[in-house]
Amino acid sequence: MAVNREPARVRLLQDFLRIAFLGIVLAVMAAAALALPPASPRWLDITARVIAALAGELVVLMVLREMLRRPRAGWFKLTFNWAYLHWLLSSTLTEVAWHPLLRLPFWYLHMTRVVYLKALGADVAWSASFHSHLVVRDPSLIHIGAGAQLEPGVVLEAGLHGAGRVRVGEVTVGAGCLVGAHVLMLPGASLGPDVRVEPATVIGEDVRVGVGCTIGEGARLERGVVLGSYVNVGTGAILSEGVRVGDRARIAPGALVQPDTLVGERETWSGVPARPATMTIQR
Repeated sequence: MAVNREPARVRLLQDFLRIAFLGIVLAVMAAAALALPPASPRWLDITARVIAALAGELVVLMVLREMLRRPRAGWFKLTFNWAYLHWLLSSTLTEVAWHPLLRLPFWYLHMTRVVYLKALGADVAWSASFHSHLVVRDPSLIHIGAGAQLEPGVVLEAGLHGAGRVRVGEVTVGAGCLVGAHVLMLPGASLGPDVRVEPATVIGEDVRVGVGCTIGEGARLERGVVLGSYVNVGTGAILSEGVRVGDRARIAPGALVQPDTLVGERETWSGVPARPATMTIQR
């Protein structure tokens, strides 16, 4: 099977875009700082110019983000096609903006972190809470609802590279969710309201998690899994590709649910491979 290899000129283009975006941001920051008339005392003059430079950074990032628009979801070949180049432009802008030197002034306080993500196109509620160690591939594809809490090391991966292709998709964390440390969410993953995800869990591509679900530590939900409302997935359980789980069902700790399995409402499944629990017959 032929693999679409990324042309070398794409890397050259990406390097050019990095330099161009960085140059634009730094030029606007410098212009904003130098445009102010001299002030006295000296400390006030310096403070005003620093604030002007940071305001200029936010404005230029918002303008660039608006000009590029949000990349569309889907699978794109690593060739010179508009869909992939659009994603390349968007992800490169994020890469430049995510550099510690540009991000640092806004990343110390939670409120300014939210402002910075919003400038990069993220849909983040003001009441959401996330740690400074949050990792985001492209904020324009991220949705974080009101009251959601993301602990250290959470990765919201809106772009996933494969063999000769890149998968792009929105990542959604619903209102009131609690997402534990080092949880990985892949493109197209969505958590409904009030979901609790324990640490080190993997939420795969195009996974849909319903309202009020609980997902145990180290669990893995593979591509296309759909959970109904108030489902309980035990610690270390694996739900293979295409599994469908009905409302209020329970997957026991360590269970392995095979691909394309349908778990009924309120059923309990356990074992490797997982099977529905049965009543013990009394003699």
